[in-house]
Order: sequence, then structure tokens, then C-alpha cells
Amino acid sequence: MWIANERLKELRKEHRETQADLAKALNVEQCSISRWERDAFKIPAWAIVELCRHYDVSADWVLGLRNDR
Repeated sequence: MWIANERLKELRKEHRETQADLAKALNVEQCSISRWERDAFKIPAWAIVELCRHYDVSADWVLGLRNDR
């Protein structure tokens, strides 16, 4: 599994958001969030940027290039 998928799920749960909540914030379908978390689809670059903004974390951390957020 790609680390970004794991970190997406980790962040969402830490912030007590449902997949539907996050989907609404990113303006995507809930099934997209589900697919990203299950690694059925890779998270697109634009979505990684939006996730970083939404959760105030670095892209390096989301992508597994650093261990500190």
C-alpha cells in the first residue's frame, strides 16, 4: 500500500471526519475517498495539495518523505 493512502485515512480519523465529510470538503464523491484509502486508486496530485491544506500538514509527510508533519 502506498503510504499516502494510509496517511489519508489516519488524518481523517484523527479529525473525526467521515469519508462523506472529507469528500464534501474536497468536492469529490465519497467513493473517491474510499478508493483512495483502499489504494484502489492513487490519490491525484491536486487532491494531495488540498488534503495538506485541509489538515495543515506537509506534502512531504503525506507522501512519506518525512516523518514529521
